[in-house]
Amino acid sequence: NGWTPREGGGHENIHCTLLPLPPPLSEDNENEESNSSNNSTNIMGRVVAAFYFNGMPQQIFRLRLYTLYQIDDGVQMVLNTFQLDVERVLKETPMHQWSDTIQQQLLQKQSWDKLLVNLPECDIIWTEQPDPKQHAYAYNNNPYDAYHAVMLAGPNGTTVASQVIPGMYINIRDELSLWKNEFWINDRGLDPQNVSSFIYGNQRGIPYKLKRVTQNNNIFRQWKPRMIHDPKLAWTLGPDHRTEFDYQQMMNEIEMNSTSM
Repeated sequence: NGWTPREGGGHENIHCTLLPLPPPLSEDNENEESNSSNNSTNIMGRVVAAFYFNGMPQQIFRLRLYTLYQIDDGVQMVLNTFQLDVERVLKETPMHQWSDTIQQQLLQKQSWDKLLVNLPECDIIWTEQPDPKQHAYAYNNNPYDAYHAVMLAGPNGTTVASQVIPGMYINIRDELSLWKNEFWINDRGLDPQNVSSFIYGNQRGIPYKLKRVTQNNNIFRQWKPRMIHDPKLAWTLGPDHRTEFDYQQMMNEIEMNSTSM
């Protein structure tokens, strides 16, 4: 759109793969995560989320496991990272084998607590109702056809230790909106000592706007090739879905658009 990232109102070119884990990994477990702020054992499922830049799925910059709980007024999503040794194994393993790999790691470690690291005070609450202020970005995009999320910690977010720079702390603030074919992420990181100073994220209140690329066919541990939902975006799935020439053309176009202002 011709806007540079962050202060320019634009964004980096990011992608997200969401992998719902099949039973029994998606079910209640006696060795459930103990660090969650949610005391419920009514688990709806678990989802692995891998975020990467520029259509290179092997270059993951953020890897999460979300545990979903049914609560009275919606769904509570608990955010976890993987233990470093587990994350390393997953990054070295093709995504279509992740369910089996996580099952193997869980058998070895005997509990989710030894597999994951909970992100304290980072839980997300999903409902069908948009917040008039926190989801103002969605009001021109049929907000009542979507699910919306805010942080349980409130609009001022929470302060956590940086996972990239040791000793650094970041005030994180997130709002999310999920339509059938779009996923908007209003993700910011601020200096806790001066919340007007951005460490990352958009500075004009414009969320990342991710569009659906595939339909997930991973059902009951039987991995099937993903169905392409939007052929124009298939190049973002990796080298198997594009030529090197096409990839360079797309990246040149993205670079031109993001530096034209």
